[in-house]
Amino acid sequence: MDRDQKDTKSGLNELLTYFFRKKDPTKKVSINLKLMHGINKISIIIFIFAVILMMYEIHYEDMVVTIYFFYRKSTFSNRL
Repeated sequence: MDRDQKDTKSGLNELLTYFFRKKDPTKKVSINLKLMHGINKISIIIFIFAVILMMYEIHYEDMVVTIYFFYRKSTFSNRL
């Protein structure tokens, strides 16, 4: 495994552990810290959702354009 793959894997691992880590009973956590982590988790989820949605829309738009040009080509050749 090269360095880039290792960095990607550790980054994904950090993201997953951020969402699913267990609470440390020895640490005293303030309400401000809880709210900060809650807002961070919500914003990460919204960001990932938006990236997936953008990728879907770009792919869908390419499909529509491709279908349109194939349709135009076929109707144009039928008129000749």
